[in-house]
Amino acid sequence: MQRLYHPDMLFLIETKQDNDYVRDIAVYLGYDHMILVPPLGYSGGLAVLWKSFVSVSCISSDPRLVDLHVEYQSFQFYLSCVYGHPIPKYRHLLCGKITTHSYILMTKPEEKRGGRVRAVSSFHQFNTMLQICDMKDLKYMGNPFSWVGRCRKEVIECCLDRVMVNQAWVNHFPVSCNEYLEIAESDHRPMVISIDYRQRRRKGFFCYDKRLAEDQNFVKSVIDTWEQTEFIRGWNQKLSHCKGGIIRWKRSHQTNSAVRISEIRGLIDQALRDITVSSEHIQELRGNLNQAYREEEEYWKLKSRNIWLCLGDRNTRFYHGITRMKKASNKMKPIKDINGVIHSQDETIAKVAEDYFRDMFSSSSTIPLSECLPNIQRKVTQDMNDKIMAPVSDDEIKVVLDLIGSDRAPSLDGFTASFYKQFGTPLDLMYVR
Repeated sequence: MQRLYHPDMLFLIETKQDNDYVRDIAVYLGYDHMILVPPLGYSGGLAVLWKSFVSVSCISSDPRLVDLHVEYQSFQFYLSCVYGHPIPKYRHLLCGKITTHSYILMTKPEEKRGGRVRAVSSFHQFNTMLQICDMKDLKYMGNPFSWVGRCRKEVIECCLDRVMVNQAWVNHFPVSCNEYLEIAESDHRPMVISIDYRQRRRKGFFCYDKRLAEDQNFVKSVIDTWEQTEFIRGWNQKLSHCKGGIIRWKRSHQTNSAVRISEIRGLIDQALRDITVSSEHIQELRGNLNQAYREEEEYWKLKSRNIWLCLGDRNTRFYHGITRMKKASNKMKPIKDINGVIHSQDETIAKVAEDYFRDMFSSSSTIPLSECLPNIQRKVTQDMNDKIMAPVSDDEIKVVLDLIGSDRAPSLDGFTASFYKQFGTPLDLMYVR
């Protein structure tokens, strides 16, 4: 979850470890600040972790509840992280403290599958608290039956983990959502909460993946697509058509290791809830999951363009961190125009930059070239000029391609030098002028 979502805050329950151990793990994951509640014996234990750019104030903490005030940019809200008491008669002690929280309890009989049927009266206390606090479930994606266990020969599923908010919170952050992930390492589903007040557009960027050339079907697809460009004029148009063919091929074939990880985690989730599935098969699925993680590491190494660190040491987090740093450094932040007005939208930022450089490189008055050239001493001889203007040979192009790092920065079209090295001969790309 850390690799895929990189949450700014993380709430862990049932750590079952001492504070020193949890602190080391938190620092390894990149969290600078934390609130730790040690376990009681061999059970329990809470940890709230957050990164340095998030401002968090702890109001109170105990083995069952951590109350916080969170500030981040324009976000500001109260958050209560609750670990429900396993003994029902003690749960009412928390109800008076709860505001917006992550709670562990059910609201109706339909939120449990298998096992002993719960009496309707057992939900009354929790539902009453929800009515008094004007709370409801935050809209979610995924399977809300967040806990799975096995009792004798029966699988039991319950909606235990949830995120609840009041109406004022929903009005302030209307596009926020909770996503239930697949069960893999634990018997609880991890939850990822995205908080935002407006819908944001996500833009993708094409980058050629040299690993695809190992698939003969992909190679054939690229060659067939390139042959269709025979009557297309312009090199950029040909390359754009080829890129479209690669994108279509990738959509119809599974090449994303993150997708494969998600699918395998889904199979593990399903296997854990199926009493007929053997533990050996579950272990085999987890072995496949480790292999998918290794493939993901190779992908992020390629995307990070790191050339000195070797594969095989589970450095995915490091490679992903480099990629995120490069993305952050290349991202244009809010910009101020010449009138002192601050712009934050992509379109207006582009317009301000365009106007700035147009004014910088535009000239109000020019001197005719006929007056300048006679005063410039000739440096290029006719022999030198003939060599410069001579047609570029295939050997010269091959030499230049070999000198370019395969995974160096791609051009604007997203193709790295590895594409030209792998497909130079079959696509006749060596005749680029």
